[in-house]
Amino acid sequence: MPTIILKDTTLVGNITEKDGFTISGIFKGNIKAEDAILEQESEVVGNIAAEKTAEISGKVLGDVNAERVVLKNTADVKGKLSHKSLIVEEGAKIQIVSSTTKK
Repeated sequence: MPTIILKDTTLVGNITEKDGFTISGIFKGNIKAEDAILEQESEVVGNIAAEKTAEISGKVLGDVNAERVVLKNTADVKGKLSHKSLIVEEGAKIQIVSSTTKK
């Protein structure tokens, strides 16, 4: 069962989740999960490590490491990206350093 942080919720700490992780609220800390979904209202200050996909529609200040990184048109990302596949939709705000990995 995936973990969900709802809108109007703020959490501080580090989370390791073997399944998916969805955030609509504010999270300060590091996230490690199979998949990470950050919805439009989300704000994350910390690093994200997703085994498969990191789909970002909200704000991230930190590094993102995933096999597949998807930055939606509402994304606002500042940090380093490490990925096998990167998709950036028109309208996404990015200040990143990006590196492609071979997995």
